[in-house]
Amino acid sequence: MTHTPPPMGALPFPPRAPQHHAFNDLNGPNKTHRWRLGVCIALLLINPWRGAQATESGGDVTAGSLGEIVVTAGLRDQPLEQINASTTVIDATTVHQSQAVHFEELLGQLPNVNWAGDTQRPRYFQIRGLGELEEYQGAPNPSVGVLIDDMDFSSIGGVASLIDVDQVDVLRGPQGTAFGANALAGLIYLTSHAPTPDLEAAAGAAVGNENTHIERGILNLPTSALPGGVRLAMERLDTDGAYHNAYLNRNDTNGRHDTTARLAAQFTLSPNVELAAHWLHAQFNDGYDAWSPEGGRTTHSDQPGVDQQTSDGYSLKLNARLDERNHLSVLNSAVVSRLVYSYDGDWGNATYWAPYTDQFSETQRRERRSESTDVRWSNDRSAQQGWRLGLFHQTLRESLNDLSVGMSADPINGPYQQNLQTLSVFDSQSTALYGQIDQPLQRGSLSVGLRAEHHQASYQDHVNDAIADELTSHQFKPVDHLWGGHLSLTEPLRTFAIGSTEFPDGHVNLTLARGYKASGFNLSNGLPDNALTYKAESDLNVEAGIDLRSRDHRLQWKADLFRMTRQDAQIKTSYQSDPTNPNTFVFYTGNAANAWHQGLESELTVRWSDTLSSLWRMGLLKTQFTHFTTLGDAQQIESRELAHAPHVSGSLALTYAPNAANFLRIEWSGMSGYYYDLPPNESRSQAYVLTHLSLGKKWHDWEATLGIHNVFNQNYTVRGFYFGLVPPDYNPTVYTQLGEPRLIRLDLNYHFNSPRGP
Repeated sequence: MTHTPPPMGALPFPPRAPQHHAFNDLNGPNKTHRWRLGVCIALLLINPWRGAQATESGGDVTAGSLGEIVVTAGLRDQPLEQINASTTVIDATTVHQSQAVHFEELLGQLPNVNWAGDTQRPRYFQIRGLGELEEYQGAPNPSVGVLIDDMDFSSIGGVASLIDVDQVDVLRGPQGTAFGANALAGLIYLTSHAPTPDLEAAAGAAVGNENTHIERGILNLPTSALPGGVRLAMERLDTDGAYHNAYLNRNDTNGRHDTTARLAAQFTLSPNVELAAHWLHAQFNDGYDAWSPEGGRTTHSDQPGVDQQTSDGYSLKLNARLDERNHLSVLNSAVVSRLVYSYDGDWGNATYWAPYTDQFSETQRRERRSESTDVRWSNDRSAQQGWRLGLFHQTLRESLNDLSVGMSADPINGPYQQNLQTLSVFDSQSTALYGQIDQPLQRGSLSVGLRAEHHQASYQDHVNDAIADELTSHQFKPVDHLWGGHLSLTEPLRTFAIGSTEFPDGHVNLTLARGYKASGFNLSNGLPDNALTYKAESDLNVEAGIDLRSRDHRLQWKADLFRMTRQDAQIKTSYQSDPTNPNTFVFYTGNAANAWHQGLESELTVRWSDTLSSLWRMGLLKTQFTHFTTLGDAQQIESRELAHAPHVSGSLALTYAPNAANFLRIEWSGMSGYYYDLPPNESRSQAYVLTHLSLGKKWHDWEATLGIHNVFNQNYTVRGFYFGLVPPDYNPTVYTQLGEPRLIRLDLNYHFNSPRGP
């Protein structure tokens, strides 16, 4: 189906001047990027105005709708019910009714998907228990891919704002054929709304507790020089956050100040050639002051941290129809991101720790540039028969300036001082050749895909210990030859009935998929030499699925049963070399002999009446890794469940929509307890269920939505560490970070010339 555009969207705020960090040669877009962006913007600005009468082009999705959803995150656009993988799709209507402004607020609706709360906004995700928990040290090597309008934000997806987003696709399991090394666990794919041929605009504002306010706007313009349109969406969010810093007597040290701007354009250059372009500017100037020795919402830091990211990216996609069967597409995208991440290493101040003196802090300044080109040739004889052949190339460069300073003095342990600066540059190149063949069989269909990738990296750093007056360097140049792919069989089911409900549309599928991930290295200071590098890993996923839909479209059920095994599984855990210095608490990655993940994802949609519907999603998960050797004086060989892998997760949403102008939505989401980290951290979270409520009403061109997140203000945790913090003994203790408290927000939007206005 054609997705109905979201009812609201964005805001204009001028971008601030970029901050210049340690590596001046990387600051600012290079000439190639400026040239491409200039051409893109010039195309967008050619005679944008065309007198166009607004026409009806869509309708609101009510509780009774179970329409077709098309998944675009793959080599072929396919209806959701034909996807041979466990996939969750959240459309624009659900985003709007959930009152979500960031991908974080949708995570509760995604079974077997979790995240680690090491940052202000989630950017480290786990799918089926596989994925990174943080990136304090080391080079980028994500297991979960994050694409926003085909721009790669893997491991830096904290800027995943939902302003004017049309659809969110989450694909579970290795996506080795289409996406390669960055999708060992799966893929998160956000697509913004495409321009329409109508002239329309919208503006809105929101207010809420924690001193929250949002301004947004959307402008959609048809074009005259070329058939097509341009769409601009902007949003600004400000909130104090839910923490009080007792030492500074401030409520905004964990606040958010987020600006997002999107520009999308589509043009028909000729009857056989189309061009689509996207540009994204995201500036998230957020504080990060969410940790305290007591684990509550009162902090004591005298040096509260920040979690800031400024990203600019674009994607250009050219589609050319060579003849009735053959198509050529060329996709080029690039992202430039500057990130500043800092924290108070001792979580306190001189008064709090008296008579002891602990004063530690760390500041990391990263700059990342990535660019990719994907050329794909497609030959389609029918919707189910054809082949694809592609060539992919990606370059990535990241610079890091990491400054770790501190001092400690107490009558028992004596004085200690630290001043350590690391300057590093990481470069990588990936080149892949891939292909896929789709072939109908006598009853079902067969899909076979294969991808071969050459990955090489280069890393060098200089570590300056100002206290010891020592300068050390590291250099790595790993090269990996990797491969992945899939084999899928689909078999349609014969029509059958359960009671009076007939199921004419259904199928079962069986998929075997292989994913991979490149080798890497650890950069944490204090690690022994034999822990500096680790090997590449691969996984093999076997999955069986079923999809059923009733004839009257009132009931749909999907379920996927999977087992994934990993060879040379990359396992990250923690190590504190000096128990009296919290800044020596570091993370490192090693290889376990193997690991396995198995479980189930299920989704049931029921339309109880023309006004009431329910959506139930559930995930079951069991994980295990074996033969992982820990560091420290007492080395141990560990075998245990993986971290951030709850046994049960899911959500239930009830939507009452008596007409297209009003709705009431109640959602429950939660998960069982899980390990916060790997050994030596044996602590677990507590199970929780959250309740969310939203109520919407439209009249004329106005629309209001009232939402309450975490209605009962339940405390729950999103991350836990185990290390020594409190002097003088510095005994290892579990420290946790809380998730979002109760948040209440009222949104008011106005639509100008909107063809979708009631």
